[in-house]
Amino acid sequence: MADDSEGDLPWIADDIANDEEETDQLELDDIAEAAEDHPVAPDPTPSDPTDDDSDEFVPQAPSEFDEFSRDDYLANTTTEYQDLAEEIRKMESETVQMQAVAAPLHGVDSGVVGFEDVTGTVEVPIERTKASGDLPVRIVSGLTLVGLLIGSAILGGWWFVSFIVLAAIISVGEFYSATRTAGYKPIALFGLLAAIGAPIAGFRAGPGGVAGTVVVSIVAVLVFYTMLIRRDPLDNASVTIFGIVWIPGMLGFATAIGATTEAAQLIIGLVLISAAVDTGSFFAGRAFGKTPMAPVLSPNKTWEGLAGGAAGAAAMTLVISLLEYFSLFILPGSLWLALAIFITSPLGDIAESMIKRSLGIKDMGSIIPGHGGLLDRVDALLFAVPIGYFVYQTLGYL
Repeated sequence: MADDSEGDLPWIADDIANDEEETDQLELDDIAEAAEDHPVAPDPTPSDPTDDDSDEFVPQAPSEFDEFSRDDYLANTTTEYQDLAEEIRKMESETVQMQAVAAPLHGVDSGVVGFEDVTGTVEVPIERTKASGDLPVRIVSGLTLVGLLIGSAILGGWWFVSFIVLAAIISVGEFYSATRTAGYKPIALFGLLAAIGAPIAGFRAGPGGVAGTVVVSIVAVLVFYTMLIRRDPLDNASVTIFGIVWIPGMLGFATAIGATTEAAQLIIGLVLISAAVDTGSFFAGRAFGKTPMAPVLSPNKTWEGLAGGAAGAAAMTLVISLLEYFSLFILPGSLWLALAIFITSPLGDIAESMIKRSLGIKDMGSIIPGHGGLLDRVDALLFAVPIGYFVYQTLGYL
């Protein structure tokens, strides 16, 4: 069987060779017919027989392109390129109006965003919005919080310290929770310990005790990040330390005031003036606000609202000075306190707005209906309380 196959191989090879010759001949015939039907334009440049590899020059048959010279070829080609270049110049000179696209963005009421907003080449204007939350709920929640603070101040002693410790713990927890949503990983334990230790130290040892607690907490954070390897130690340690200094470090001055003999009227007076600044700013800004104070950081804060806050502080100070309970608040000394609170309260609010904007959040929490988190309500006091302490000390009230 194998012998028969081997004997057939020469015949198969011959058949393949014949097929290839026939195929080549057919292809040549097809090419010749195509050339007759579609003559190809010759190169306008006369061929030089000396450049050809062949030994002798073979003249070409006459065609319809003989009168088409090289100059005509170049002229026509250049004209085409000139027309194309002219069209390109016209397109470049035209002004194209880019249309905006609709895109839902977190934290932005309007969904219309231009190309500049997407690329980040132009600062996105921030639209001012009305205050969030139902107004009656906001008022009730605010009065309840102020009532608890005043009630603990009247009870005095460790009742007041306990209230401040609880407020510091909740506020620190809200701050660290908010920073975690932005990708930071602070060590909340150190902040919570400082929230307990700073108010107690302020009540027992005054501002020196508050400062000592803050310093010890900062050293503990630095030692922790030095001893243990953690990701992004600089960022996370900075956030942890900032929370300690900003919240317990400031609220500790409240218990330092609470340790004095006239603690109740001093604390209540400071809280009432601060609340008057906040309330006057809110209603004046809501009714007349047109000129933003800090359009990027806090678009809802206006100069008209600030004027309303000044009026509220002055009015509350005058009322307090007329009440027998507030025997220490004598004009014009109490007006200096009102001025200090009027300046620092809006700064504390704007500072928190800057932090929230950098974190990309609207509120620090949601524990208080209509207000957000507790830190959103005590932000003004964080700056007003330390300044109030030093004003009281300067006036001889402590």
